[in-house]
Amino acid sequence: MCSVRREAVREYLASALWAMPTAAAVLALVVGAGLSSVIVDPASPFAALVFQGTSDDARNLLVSIASTMVTVIALVLGLTVVALQLASTQFSPRLLRNFLRDIPNQLTLSVFVATFAYSTAGLYTVGIASGQRVETYPASRSAARCSSCS
Repeated sequence: MCSVRREAVREYLASALWAMPTAAAVLALVVGAGLSSVIVDPASPFAALVFQGTSDDARNLLVSIASTMVTVIALVLGLTVVALQLASTQFSPRLLRNFLRDIPNQLTLSVFVATFAYSTAGLYTVGIASGQRVETYPASRSAARCSSCS
């Protein structure tokens, strides 16, 4: 009985397109948390591998990577699903199941999702060098300035 359930869960996870990317995103978050706590000594031979820009540069790079990954994931999945839907109506509905079970497809999507999760989570660890965090929005400050002028 237990082996039948285990086999059913394994079969479900093998054909689920969300299982491997979810595991990759969790792994990327764990790796990112671990790497953000590593301090590299400037005299170390690994110092050349450390990002040399400012925190604003790192923030811009991470935002660019995250937005590119979202665009790639949306475009690739959208076009693939449309092509698979057209092909499955003409040939066989098993085509979609075979696509979902294909390990290279799952690995590719996992890499894209993990890259997005890593770069988005990295934004929380990067400080702000030139700007100051403020409690009010610029619109409310200008409105307060205008009300004090009158």
